[in-house]
Amino acid sequence: MPKVKINCVICNKEKTIYPSDIKHAKNGKICCSVKCRREWVARLNSLSMGGNGILRPKKEKDAEYYSKNLESHREKSKEYYWKNRDKILAQKKAKDREAKEIVVKAYGGKCECCGESIIEFLTIDHINGDGHLHRRKVGKGRKIYQDLINLGFPKDNYRLLCFNCNITRGFYGYCPHHPDNKQDISHVPFNPGRKRTVQAFS
Repeated sequence: MPKVKINCVICNKEKTIYPSDIKHAKNGKICCSVKCRREWVARLNSLSMGGNGILRPKKEKDAEYYSKNLESHREKSKEYYWKNRDKILAQKKAKDREAKEIVVKAYGGKCECCGESIIEFLTIDHINGDGHLHRRKVGKGRKIYQDLINLGFPKDNYRLLCFNCNITRGFYGYCPHHPDNKQDISHVPFNPGRKRTVQAFS
């Protein structure tokens, strides 16, 4: 029996088959692959359920469903949060701790100024004094640590300090541990409307 050429009903790719295959095909339509067959069946199911047979990405359909049921979703989310508040906060705290441990280890595990190594006392210092811009860009807390992880732990503008050394450098331009090592603190603060008037103690 001679073969015939026919185009796939989904991708329009040409396929050579026997005429008898057309008789056994669903609705007489031929698909060139399993993937096309699945999509064709999904379209038929959509039509049988009153749809228009046009398949859309799941993300798009979910977004449409969410927008139509926005209030109910908010109520369900709020209800779920208060029922599982302790669990959610515990998970968040664990993730925050994990991200901080990774960053602290990558930056030496101790304060570069005084040598403090207790993780609760440690934080990331922006050497150029542009921490407010970094926080404005990515957010606070774990978002800072996650950004450093994604960037591969850059060392050019970031270092590990304890909170005491970090704050005194930000306020006075130097740390009492190394008073001769002063830095410029004339950078723009987080609130541009405020002016720094703090002077170093003599």
